Amino acid sequence: DLYIPTVGQLAAMFLFRKELNKALAMVGGTPMKEGVYWSSSESNAWSSWNVNFDSGLVSNCLYKYYDNYVRPCTAFELKEK
Repeated sequence: DLYIPTVGQLAAMFLFRKELNKALAMVGGTPMKEGVYWSSSESNAWSSWNVNFDSGLVSNCLYKYYDNYVRPCTAFELKEK
């Protein structure tokens, strides 16, 4: 199932963006772009938390009607054989 990551998950994605982009390239996915990504974590009724993939800045100052990226994610479990 797809979901929009929380602000904490997006911050972790930023920290590991090089490794994440390599993994996405290996499976034919689209790499994370530089720019601002919305999270599913709301700040209030008018704004949500976001992460800037240019600088790593975590902010809640952008209103929901601003045009930014959204990156759906999926969860799966890796098991050892």
